[in-house]
Amino acid sequence: MRLASLSVLCAVAQLVGLALFLAGFFPVRRSLPGHADPARLPPEPGASSVAGEALEPAFGRVVLVLVDALRADFVFGAHGATNMPYTHAQAHGGHALRYTARAHPPTVTMPRIKALTSGSIPGFLDLLMNLEAVAAGDDTFLWQALAAGRRLRFYGDDTWLRLFPGTFHQAEGTTSFFVTDHTEVDTNVTRHVPAALASRDWQLLVLHYLGLDHIGHTHGPASALVPHKLREMDAVVRAVHTALLREDESPSLPALLVLCGDHGMSNAGSHGGSSEEELLSPLLLFSSAFPLAGERRTDPETVPAEVLQVDLAATLSLGMGRPVPLNSMGHVITAALEHRPIREQLRALQANAHQLAALLRAGTASYSSEPGYLHRENAERWHESWLRQAPANGSGDAPAALAALARGRYVDALRGLSRAVTRDLARYDTRAMAAGGATVLLVRNPAMMEPPPPPQRYHNPDCRLVLETTWPLPAVAALLAAPAALVAAATAIAWTRRCSASSSSSYTSSVTAAAATTVGRRCLGRRGSRSLAPPGWAWLGGIAAHTASLASSSFVEEEHLTWYYLGTSLLAVMVARQAPLPTDDGDEGDGGGEGRGFDDSGGGGGGGGGAGWSGVAALCGVAVAFRLLRSWNQTGVQWVELTDIGDWLRR
Repeated sequence: MRLASLSVLCAVAQLVGLALFLAGFFPVRRSLPGHADPARLPPEPGASSVAGEALEPAFGRVVLVLVDALRADFVFGAHGATNMPYTHAQAHGGHALRYTARAHPPTVTMPRIKALTSGSIPGFLDLLMNLEAVAAGDDTFLWQALAAGRRLRFYGDDTWLRLFPGTFHQAEGTTSFFVTDHTEVDTNVTRHVPAALASRDWQLLVLHYLGLDHIGHTHGPASALVPHKLREMDAVVRAVHTALLREDESPSLPALLVLCGDHGMSNAGSHGGSSEEELLSPLLLFSSAFPLAGERRTDPETVPAEVLQVDLAATLSLGMGRPVPLNSMGHVITAALEHRPIREQLRALQANAHQLAALLRAGTASYSSEPGYLHRENAERWHESWLRQAPANGSGDAPAALAALARGRYVDALRGLSRAVTRDLARYDTRAMAAGGATVLLVRNPAMMEPPPPPQRYHNPDCRLVLETTWPLPAVAALLAAPAALVAAATAIAWTRRCSASSSSSYTSSVTAAAATTVGRRCLGRRGSRSLAPPGWAWLGGIAAHTASLASSSFVEEEHLTWYYLGTSLLAVMVARQAPLPTDDGDEGDGGGEGRGFDDSGGGGGGGGGAGWSGVAALCGVAVAFRLLRSWNQTGVQWVELTDIGDWLRR
């Protein structure tokens, strides 16, 4: 009874230690509740009114075209002019702004949609704890558009409909389940575009195309299907842009077309990691209000400037005359508002700085010493000076210089504040991690790590000393190695291109387990030998962990590595159990695969040893066949381009 109670206490202590470690490794980001309200905006600097003046919209109708897995070099690369001729021409010589948007990992669709709409940066823990909170009412530019009385339409990936139920007045979703379909999944979106462009009952239209992402997963970015799909997307951009330009001929606010990707695509066609190909995607803004590309100060042939993907939420919200979402970590793309009067520009920059400062105060105790916070105070002083000196129409050389100075200070403040609020995403609580790890290592569960037999039961005193002092280490090593190997197998982090961390860890753990088991059994004497039952709970735990990993698309792509690890480890343990044990006179006893040690009656003859070694030979043959099967055909996405046995036979 005492042992059972102690086991329960040890298990609880280990769970507490694990929770401490995870709390330090995955810090939960603080977020502000509610939604941004124009009535709570601060007044202009130096104004006596309590409530702030309303923000003026810069654009009328807005269309967001999101092409899943649209990599930056697909548009800005050497073949961009061929694959997307209209988009390339407008980006380099039309009324457009072009940028390279940098996303934050994980580069999968659901967290990227959250980043695009809310401006927040979901971490890995947010995927489990808070991703569905968007549907529960997180502040997004979609919510702000609804609050402003705009009507919304959506066509494309049904992930949006699950995250934002009831947001769109008219919508039709397409499923991403059939990854081999890269035609109908986009045709079902495009067929709604002509009718939507001819209608006047919406002010925000979102189109999410999945075909390019499906081609990447099934054929890779070098497939001949990619240029064809890009030309199809270019035709959509042409149709939407042409229709919006016709609308701009009427005396109303200019329309805005946004073309972007949610993430990029690796050279193997996958996504989810943190390579440059996966993090970078194009961001293009088309509007008749923008100056021609040749009239801007930047050379049309230079590399596009880099912005953060989360900057889009602030830009669209302010462009629609609404405050920035409360938990947005990005800042407005200032070039998108340069066509507006300078007073409206400064007001929008002030509202964005106020929002980021509030977010910084909620998460950082020493916010007042942050450079971005100090720049904001300086910018507001210059803003107030301009308001006092500028006439009603804002003309004059001196006021213009003050306005440019205030605008520059606001830009510096926004960049500093954005860096400050995103810095906590990469900050670990090392004290909590150390305390949790120490708790897990120090608390020994007697139900899992049974102490060795009394010293007198060993014949070899050296083995007795080793086992008495190191008996907890194999169990601790197993507890630490199994999760590490599972993570390595799932993420497929390579030591080299031909040797993954998962395969290396599986071989290392297998050899260690086999050696420790064999040495331990041979060190035990006649009466001290005991049966080593296979750790069935470990295999069940591995299967359960593998099943849970299937909830992630990135884990599914490399699920075979988990089976490689479990299969190799199982074979190693079976070989160790099958090997015959030595007797006192040097003969080998009955291995027989039954888990028995030396027979107390002295009947451990050579016949049993022969049967044991034959079993070992059979298992080694299975291991060789298992290794050949692994190399027969490379699967997954990490090493699919390497030559395997199947490729060699086809030659």
